[in-house]
Amino acid sequence: MTQRKKILKTIEESMERINTIDNNIIGECIGVSHALDDLRKSLDKIEICLDKRTYSEASSLGYSDVASAFIFLQRTLGGLQQADLQKEELVSEIAHKSGVGVYEEVAPFVDDVLVSSKERSEEEQREKEIAKEKRKDRECSDDKFSEVEIEIEPDVLKWFQEHFEDWQAAMNAVLVLACEREKAKE
Repeated sequence: MTQRKKILKTIEESMERINTIDNNIIGECIGVSHALDDLRKSLDKIEICLDKRTYSEASSLGYSDVASAFIFLQRTLGGLQQADLQKEELVSEIAHKSGVGVYEEVAPFVDDVLVSSKERSEEEQREKEIAKEKRKDRECSDDKFSEVEIEIEPDVLKWFQEHFEDWQAAMNAVLVLACEREKAKE
């Protein structure tokens, strides 16, 4: 039996563990992405405070929101590192069990069956960037609304209250549209 066949046979026998490790890596990547998003949002809050010249609030966020988000990121990265170490341990075991004994010869075969080892295609990366831009465009935070003065006539407010069960959500939708129109003007 060739080395390749031995490796593939051992991989086939280890598929349950491979799938478990693959799922762990994917789950940890999701956690890291979430933590990165939280950290970006915290940093954006600081930028808004700096733009508003509320320096004490910006400083406070650095010790609360940003620090908390950074710790969350560190913990998720630790989980990802642990999952990756499990993968490396499995590759070493497969190398030993198959009789090949060389990690570098077995790793590419294991990577071929792991979903988490596949690079994103250009199309998937483009789709991710488009989704990211759409989210960014839709974001109109409360901080940005506080700078816009909107006068609502009492009869308009009454009309919203009468015609929409959740009239506050309808008013928020109008505010979001107003925010998007302001962005388009810029």
